[in-house]
Amino acid sequence: MNPPALRWQALLLMFVLGLAVVAEEAWNYAASRRHEIVSIQEGMANLARSVAQETESNVAMADVALVGFAQAMQSDKAALDQAQGHLWSQLETQPLLRSLALQDAGGRPLAGLAARNGAVRPEAPIFLAPGSEIEQHLTRPGWKLQVGAPQRAPDGDGWVIPLSRRFEDADGRLAGLVVAALDLGALEGRLGGFDLGRLGSIALIRADGLLLGRFPSMESAFGRRFDFTALDEAGKGGPTGRTDYVSPIDGRRRVGAYHISPRYGVGVGAARELHEALAPWTQRAWARLAVVAALLLGSLTLGLHLMRQVLRRRAAEQARLASEAHFRLLAEHASDMVARLGLDGRFRYVSPASQRLLGAPPEALLGRPIGEVALEEDRPALQLALAEADHPGCQGQVAFRVAREDGATAWIETTLQRVRETGEGAGFVIVSRDVTARRVMEEQLSALAITDGLTGLANRRHLDEALARAWQQAVERGAPLAVLLLDIDHFKLFNDQYGHQGGDAALRAVAGAIRRCIRDKDDLAARYGGEEFAVILPGAEAAGAARVAERVRKAIAALAIPHARHPLGHVTASIGIAALLPAAQLAAAADAPEEEATAAPPGPEQLLAAADAALYEAKRQGRNRTIAA
Repeated sequence: MNPPALRWQALLLMFVLGLAVVAEEAWNYAASRRHEIVSIQEGMANLARSVAQETESNVAMADVALVGFAQAMQSDKAALDQAQGHLWSQLETQPLLRSLALQDAGGRPLAGLAARNGAVRPEAPIFLAPGSEIEQHLTRPGWKLQVGAPQRAPDGDGWVIPLSRRFEDADGRLAGLVVAALDLGALEGRLGGFDLGRLGSIALIRADGLLLGRFPSMESAFGRRFDFTALDEAGKGGPTGRTDYVSPIDGRRRVGAYHISPRYGVGVGAARELHEALAPWTQRAWARLAVVAALLLGSLTLGLHLMRQVLRRRAAEQARLASEAHFRLLAEHASDMVARLGLDGRFRYVSPASQRLLGAPPEALLGRPIGEVALEEDRPALQLALAEADHPGCQGQVAFRVAREDGATAWIETTLQRVRETGEGAGFVIVSRDVTARRVMEEQLSALAITDGLTGLANRRHLDEALARAWQQAVERGAPLAVLLLDIDHFKLFNDQYGHQGGDAALRAVAGAIRRCIRDKDDLAARYGGEEFAVILPGAEAAGAARVAERVRKAIAALAIPHARHPLGHVTASIGIAALLPAAQLAAAADAPEEEATAAPPGPEQLLAAADAALYEAKRQGRNRTIAA
């Protein structure tokens, strides 16, 4: 890759990493901001709950007075004469009340007093429930306290919240109302004592969403209704909830909470203006952003510096590699695999031909010992060739097998030459070529040289060599050795009757029967010549050899090959058996008197001669039988 492309890739990588950092910071920013909003809402929820409980206490004190008056008026009409004095005492003890009054069902006053901040004002006008409040008591009879919508005070100074209870006549019909006027200005003043910021707000609300009061005060909003389902962030609209909304009153976005008292259906909603509430957090976020930006800028500067260093080193490496270009050009375009080994025998360079020869790419071989590529049984020869090449003026040459990834086994011929340099250049240069086809051909030629072309059994040459080896092994181990000689009965007549093609087919069938009756690993069946066959049975005594011979005879008869000129009408065979202990034979020959010693010591020819004599006797006795020598 050229330096400009590498430079652009490095810049792209740094850009992607920077983008990842920015994305993570943006996610952290959003999560932290949401956590801050939830924290603000929790604070507002605690405030709303506390103020709602205080408001509920104020309403409850006024309600106690209303309940007392209502019960007194309902049970004793004479109580009206003492009402004025009771009204006076209640107004003095409850500074939030602007007036207390008794009125009949038609709205006419029966008794009443006004007050301001706990001071009774007999001359001041009293507040009477409007017709809408009377209508509410008519349509919903009962002793439940009625909290009305905010109304102008009778003297025109401020606003009040009507609280009313009904009392009834003897027939259970509405006889009148006991009405308290709660000073809304005093309530709003108490609400203003909490720190909600310059743009925050706190409001008195009724369970049906009616706005009773607000700080900062806004008279135009009194009596408006709000949908708790829309205000509630969870969309439930229950008696408590968290809010995140745009105010319909002043258009500002606020976050907070509300709490409605279940006793009187009066509650409090508290909220802070979003940007004002988040101002401290925003300052911290900007400070963190500045730190992150500084770190990104520093990382970019450092990355550019490192990139320049890498490019300089790359240029130096390319200059070094250029000195090896000629060697690599030759190695990588050669059909043979060229490689360099360190003094430890590990690959330092491998040409691409390794994929074709060894079934492995060059990068998979680098750093591995050369012995690992060969089959385990061929590794000693490879290590020996490596040791030979290490001698001055010598080179090593070896052929070994490798197992390729496709499961095939290949023969590799390798020449190793020592490179006597100092430093990293010291080691070996090896040249390897695939000789699998040549080895397969050699093996095929070798197999053809020892195999009978017609029957597929061993030929006479292989038989002689195998019998000599078996004799030597029997001598070394002190084991017995047996040989069977087999001749197909009346085979000349068979050829005359069925022709040579029929004769060849019969020979192949008989060979197959013999092969099936012997041990594949230890025994050897061979074509001895013409229609004669031989079987070598290493380790077999006379009795065991006789059992094998009889099994072969029966197997041939079982083929039921038609033979019109045979007395039995099918092909049979006669078998001669010879078994002896070669070691005992040699020992007996060594111990024999000099005048009885033969010219040649006992050998495999003696075994064949005995089997041949037994075969002749089997034919003399009528054929289709086995005879032991």
